Amino acid sequence: CSSDLQDDDGHLIWPVEVIDKFDGWAEPYLRQYRMGLHYTGQRGGDVVKMKWADYERGKIFVTQEKTGEKLWISCPAPLRTMLDAMPRISDHIFTNSRGEPYGTASTLSAALRHHLRDCGFTGYTMHGLRKNAGVELALAGCTVPEIMAVLGHKSPKMAIFYVQQVNKEKLAETAAAKWDAHIAAEAAQRAEAKQRNVAARRQQIRTIGGTPV
Repeated sequence: CSSDLQDDDGHLIWPVEVIDKFDGWAEPYLRQYRMGLHYTGQRGGDVVKMKWADYERGKIFVTQEKTGEKLWISCPAPLRTMLDAMPRISDHIFTNSRGEPYGTASTLSAALRHHLRDCGFTGYTMHGLRKNAGVELALAGCTVPEIMAVLGHKSPKMAIFYVQQVNKEKLAETAAAKWDAHIAAEAAQRAEAKQRNVAARRQQIRTIGGTPV
C-alpha cells in the first residue's frame, strides 16, 4: 500500500513499517485489536462490541453501529488463525490488559494512538486501518460491490475511491516502466548512431589513404 494514501477525511493507511513496529512493540491484546480492525475492515465501535457468539466457522457477524448494516464477514487467514488460537477469557473477542473490552471506540483509539506515539509514529489513526482493508481488497482485484460487501458501505463512493487509487498506482508503475524502456531505447539508438559515425569516419580515412589514430 502507498504510505501517503488517504481519503478526504485525512485518514492515512498504515504502511508496512508502521504495522511491523506497532506489532513488534505491542502487548498481545493491542496486536489483536490491530488485527481485528485491519482484517475485518470495521469501525472501532463495531470491533469493541464483537463477541465470541458472533464468530462461527471463520466468519464474524456484525451489525454496524453507524449504518445498521448486517454483515457476515469472512475472516482472512491471518485473522482466522489468530482467533482460532486465542483463549476465550471474556464474552467479547477483543479485550484490554485487564481482560475487559474497551468501552468505546474512543478509548480504543486513544490506546492505539498512545502506542503509536511510543513507537515514534504520529498522524496514523485507528480508522486508517479500515483504509488498509479497503486498499488491500482493491489491490487483490475485488470489485466495487465486493468491497462494499466487506466494509458495509451503503454508497459506492469510498469503494470506488479505493479502486481508483490502486488503479492510479498501477498505471503509474506501468507508465514508469514504459518510460524507462523508452529512455533505454533512445540511449541505445544514440550509441548505435555514434558507432556508425565512428565507423564511417574510419572508412573515410582509409579511403583517402590515411591511417586511423
